[in-house]
Amino acid sequence: MKPTALIAAMSGLAIFVLAAPQCKASLSFVGNGYLELSTSQTSPIYYGVNNVTDNTGSGYNLGNLTSINQGQTLYLGGQIQTYTEQNGNATLFYRIGTSGSYSSINLAFYQQADNNNWWDSNGGINSNHTYYSVNMGSSLSSGSYTVDFYYSAHDTDNNITVTEGSSGTPYSFSFTVVPEPIRMALGMFGGLAVLWWCLGLCWKKPEIRDPELEESASF
Repeated sequence: MKPTALIAAMSGLAIFVLAAPQCKASLSFVGNGYLELSTSQTSPIYYGVNNVTDNTGSGYNLGNLTSINQGQTLYLGGQIQTYTEQNGNATLFYRIGTSGSYSSINLAFYQQADNNNWWDSNGGINSNHTYYSVNMGSSLSSGSYTVDFYYSAHDTDNNITVTEGSSGTPYSFSFTVVPEPIRMALGMFGGLAVLWWCLGLCWKKPEIRDPELEESASF
């Protein structure tokens, strides 16, 4: 083969190699996860779910994380990391209570770091600049509530879905809704008013008898 033909062949091979699609490793697991809670949506507090320094395993209860006044907002969101980097999406599934169907919260792409994709519902940092967290609190009456949740990530390149937790063995946490102070005060005032009315019915002023009037009435 002539040198010019060899050079041309090698150039063609180089072009083919450079043009060949680069295969990405498929999604293998969901890494560090966080739960996000806030009353203002734009400033969430992050609670570790399955991090190295936190308790791990599906079905773990994070305990009572917060309390709000009745009628106050409480936004729920989350963040997870997936390995390795791939095209896809991530979702936080949740339900209030320990039975029934789950609702979903979109975790938009945030960044790539250490061969991981990061996904977050916080519009202050995700690439969509959209807050996907949902308000759970405003319509709830006073009491204690349990929330079940788990994460799901989907690799669209290889059609693989991986979860952290599941609908059957979810993570969970609880929060408390306390009566609004003014409602509590009105309730106490109403109770005192009823009590006062009942006492008025039960207690009668003793009758005062006037001897002179009784004597005049006898004639």
